[in-house]
Amino acid sequence: MKKLLLLCFFIGLTSLTAFAQYFQWAKMQDNSAPFSTPGNYNYSYPQGGNYLANTNNLLATTGLFYDDITLGNQTFILSDSIDAYLALYDLNGNVLWAKQIISQTPIRPSVAIDNNHNIVISGVFRDSLYIDGQIFKASAANKMGVYAVKFSPTGSFLWAQSSDVNTGNYQTEFFEPSVKTDTSGNVYIAGNFINTFTFNNTSLHTTYNSKIYLVKINESGVSQWVTSVGDSTRSNHTININVTDAGNIYLAYTLMTPPAPFWGNKITKLNTAGNVLWTSTVIGPGATGVDLVTDKAENVYLTGYFFQNIMVGNTTLNTNTGSCLLAKVNASGNLVWAKSIATWLTPGSGFIFGTPKITISADQNIAVTGQFSGIPQFSGSTLTIPSSSEGTFISQLDTAGYTVWVNTVMDATQPSFVYPTALTGDQAGNFYLQGTFGGSFQFGSTTLNASPLAGNFLTKINFGGSNAVQGKIFVDSNANGIYDVAETPFRQLVLNTSLGNVNSYVGSGW
Repeated sequence: MKKLLLLCFFIGLTSLTAFAQYFQWAKMQDNSAPFSTPGNYNYSYPQGGNYLANTNNLLATTGLFYDDITLGNQTFILSDSIDAYLALYDLNGNVLWAKQIISQTPIRPSVAIDNNHNIVISGVFRDSLYIDGQIFKASAANKMGVYAVKFSPTGSFLWAQSSDVNTGNYQTEFFEPSVKTDTSGNVYIAGNFINTFTFNNTSLHTTYNSKIYLVKINESGVSQWVTSVGDSTRSNHTININVTDAGNIYLAYTLMTPPAPFWGNKITKLNTAGNVLWTSTVIGPGATGVDLVTDKAENVYLTGYFFQNIMVGNTTLNTNTGSCLLAKVNASGNLVWAKSIATWLTPGSGFIFGTPKITISADQNIAVTGQFSGIPQFSGSTLTIPSSSEGTFISQLDTAGYTVWVNTVMDATQPSFVYPTALTGDQAGNFYLQGTFGGSFQFGSTTLNASPLAGNFLTKINFGGSNAVQGKIFVDSNANGIYDVAETPFRQLVLNTSLGNVNSYVGSGW
């Protein structure tokens, strides 16, 4: 289907839209990890995976806790040094139900919701896995495996699958898996492994360098296939997965030799049978792990941090103190464009954790969230932070990479830290942001305080007000997000928008 795309002519536009969105609510999910001063945090930060998923009126989240916590009307008693949780919320932030996950690892599980509103979580366990009772038990101590568990919308257990368990160091052999579902309810799990990974009697092997496993399970819990992906000469880390309506699978991953340096990032596209269609090294050395999302035309949008000048395709992106990139790659693996969307003008005292996160809304607008330390500047926006701060930003952009608005989560006290772990959106154009923080932070008019402990937050960002937007509208015939010479634009228009929807328009010389 052809789509209408708005290209804005005026830089001042972002100053109008920057304040048209706000935090509707913000809630703490737990308050349990010890926190003292910046640089001395006792918690696990994300390497990959997705910890927040939504469909219709449901939000599913996962996280870690280090002490007894209460989610809704359920209290979970810590059984190990670190436990995890799965919680289902409505879109007003109310907990519908929650599960305690005892896996004996500091690796947080990932979550997805299918079209029938069933919830799938995937993670790593050592020795045994408990969710509503024991699900898996290893044959010997210190063995570990990768699991997938499916629940109904009301929290009833449906099925569980696990890899064979392996001996080894769970902190170095496995990182967070990434899980997604397709329109038929099939489940896809991707993660990295060293030595041997066996799932449903299919074994994958590697030696020193970690590789990527990819597993497909049907909606009834029956394994369909298992395959290995990645660069055999480097370790493959920070794996993120996306599955399209057509069943194509896109993986983004970082190549590195632990602990440094980073050797660039790759994207691999596979079909629904698990066959590799292409692999592209789009982002060169210098960028950390990347997250990805696809639009309806299967263009891929990538985001990541970089702390030195890097090459993205034939585009050079420069930075002095750190930046966040956004790149667009078409369905054939070719770079369309790349740009820096946020730059720290001055370095901060904090450390940038994990990777930025990206999502795409039903109306094909992109949102990126990331952490900043220092004074940030956002491309295409007049929003500036007056003094050095620790914070998280969320920015909405169109498919051509132009900023629509930017909002920030700011620290209210020092010492403090905050970083995002997940981002998703609903059918109405609202966004939901999950993260971890210590200290006190402002979410619009709401202040959350996690000091002297660190905790997780969940917040909703929606839109209000009416803004005038002037620009060109054209039919994007090839769905590449760019106005091409062959594409004839309509005459100049003035649009009034409210809540992200077009209310009216006035033509000029139709």
